[in-house]
Amino acid sequence: MNVTQEEKMLGGLAHVAVLFNLIGVAFLAVLTLAYRQKSRYVFEHAAQGLGLWLTGWALKLVIGAVFGTASFAMVFNPFMWREALGGFFLAVLLLMAVGITILVLVIIAAVKGFSGQPHRYPIIGDFVASLSK
Repeated sequence: MNVTQEEKMLGGLAHVAVLFNLIGVAFLAVLTLAYRQKSRYVFEHAAQGLGLWLTGWALKLVIGAVFGTASFAMVFNPFMWREALGGFFLAVLLLMAVGITILVLVIIAAVKGFSGQPHRYPIIGDFVASLSK
């Protein structure tokens, strides 16, 4: 597979865009739509980035919903403030773990994207690739 410099740059930027929330998602959506027929390399990297962003967003939403609901319920019982505080700190630690994991995955994928190598994220990569065919 012969990959041009432009494709390498866009492939790497597709992964870096994951770190820029909504602006990054807009960039990934444009890349996915614009390069679907033009460059399979850029399209696959953009689809992987979009899949990682959606997975991270869903994980953060679930963590926030579960621990937010539990903490809110415990507020009404004044004898359970320690549990509410513990739940809050656990949620913060889980959110930090998700963020650090995403950062590490993005760095590895961006290096491969800028190098001209194909890349799939662990666990979600094959699923995203099957959706983007």
